[in-house]
Amino acid sequence: MANPSAYIQSSRHHVYYFRIRVPLHLQAQLKRTYIRRSLQTKCRRQAGMRCAELLQQADTLFDCADSKVADVGKIQWGYEKVDKASGAALSLSAEEPSRAKKAP
Repeated sequence: MANPSAYIQSSRHHVYYFRIRVPLHLQAQLKRTYIRRSLQTKCRRQAGMRCAELLQQADTLFDCADSKVADVGKIQWGYEKVDKASGAALSLSAEEPSRAKKAP
């Protein structure tokens, strides 16, 4: 596996993002050239751990797309985020990366 820190970027607000280039032969199928997801943290150490999880999931996504799995666009991927108030795990999906609702 590649070094996860190579896929971490910082925004102008110092929030870290995961960014990976989609392989050329999959760009038409996935309809994008890059995948970018917020890691929702300003801590470099947490960003590294979350990035490692997303990197594994991106590799799985690319493998599924290579093997022509039906409905590749519907594959859910993201990292597990634990809500501090309730202790419930929140999954950030590919469709709504920054709009995950927290449990009351």
